Amino acid sequence: MRGFLAIVVLAAAALLGAACGASSNDAVATREPGLALVRIGALAVQAEVPEGDAFYRGLGNRDSLPDDRGMLFVFPEPGLLTFWMKDMLISIDIIWISAEGRVVDVQTAQPEPGVPDPQLKRYNPNGEAKYVLEVRADLAAEQGVQIGDEAQIELP
Repeated sequence: MRGFLAIVVLAAAALLGAACGASSNDAVATREPGLALVRIGALAVQAEVPEGDAFYRGLGNRDSLPDDRGMLFVFPEPGLLTFWMKDMLISIDIIWISAEGRVVDVQTAQPEPGVPDPQLKRYNPNGEAKYVLEVRADLAAEQGVQIGDEAQIELP
């Protein structure tokens, strides 16, 4: 009986500890089929990896983005990858990641409704990147993402 009680107490303590210390990103444990899993410190998101026309459309015309979701752009070669907010309805964080898996830059980008394409602000990183992760605005700061952090990327 004592052994059974000890197991119940330990199990309850483990559940209570997990419930008290869990953040919204703790639920992202494994990669979902068809999505990339990106982890940078406390930040963990399932990310779409767009191809074809979707690559150029990105998150355009979407009205929301959950905290555990994002979009990961994978480029064939590292470079100074410029982004803009064409057709964007929501603010996002843009996280540039090097081919070696280090955060190169993080910027928050705002939609610019009604601004002609040639006049849209361009977001340029401080260094070359091979990957660009887009997540909900301010999520990177909330999760403590900083330049130089290691990024772990599991592609679909």
